[in-house]
Amino acid sequence: MRLDKSGPDRAAQEAALRAAGLNDFGADGPVYVDLPPPKRIKPGVDPLPGRTLLLRALQGGDDVAIHSAARLGATRGDVLAVLGAIGEAGAAVWDCQAGEAVKPHPEALAMIRFAERAESQGQQERAAKARRNITRRAGPPAALTGKKLAAAKVAWGDPEKAARQVAEECGASVRTLYRLFGPKGTPVFGRKEKP
Repeated sequence: MRLDKSGPDRAAQEAALRAAGLNDFGADGPVYVDLPPPKRIKPGVDPLPGRTLLLRALQGGDDVAIHSAARLGATRGDVLAVLGAIGEAGAAVWDCQAGEAVKPHPEALAMIRFAERAESQGQQERAAKARRNITRRAGPPAALTGKKLAAAKVAWGDPEKAARQVAEECGASVRTLYRLFGPKGTPVFGRKEKP
């Protein structure tokens, strides 16, 4: 059982494990419990010592029963590492919430790790290109300020121009123009004009 503030409490996890056939929750029982780790974990301190003891005790043919998939680890990389250790021991995982067993296969885990590396490297390459201005940076267009704002206001007040046309001229979205100047051709309610 891994306890934290956002997950199921101890009683809910114990109930799920009892339903899976575990009844011995004593100090010498086969249930490992990890309390919520402190906000700042000291270097060299295992944040999940119960899980580490569980992995050391595993033998071929064992089943690791957990309340739900999120109780196995906090991140995808963490869960994959634990699944790898469970698979190497020849054990399986029983997810009480899903009602299914998962027997990690070393080749499948290797493929998932490869896909994660590929995804991570692709993100790093795209970020490096963006830093060198090779690709267009994502995000909203620059805010209208100064002369651009004044010109946009004049264009917005022109009844001959459509909202989309004004937006294209000043490089802002129609939504931004509505937010700044109100409905086309009318003053913004409650906003006083600056002299």
